[in-house]
Amino acid sequence: MPSLRFDVSGDAAMACYFLMANWPKDGAGPTLDTTSNPVVLVFEAQAKVIDGIRAQLQKAEGIGGNMAKSARAVALSLEKKAKELHVDRDGGSSKTA
Repeated sequence: MPSLRFDVSGDAAMACYFLMANWPKDGAGPTLDTTSNPVVLVFEAQAKVIDGIRAQLQKAEGIGGNMAKSARAVALSLEKKAKELHVDRDGGSSKTA
């Protein structure tokens, strides 16, 4: 399964922490790759996960200030990564890991 990876640094750091803290407990949550430098937040590349990330980023953006800036940075990265992986709306991906 392909994955979505976000560096927990720079503009994206606050939103990454927000995603970790606010991810629904009933879903496949993110993991941290602590072997990378910087640390990387990793999600499965599935349509339902991407929808969940989008929903959480919208909440983060609603907070305003630096959190909103961080959420927008991660949202831009998310859309680029999802497009590159060709994640479709039925939960699949046309690429393999």
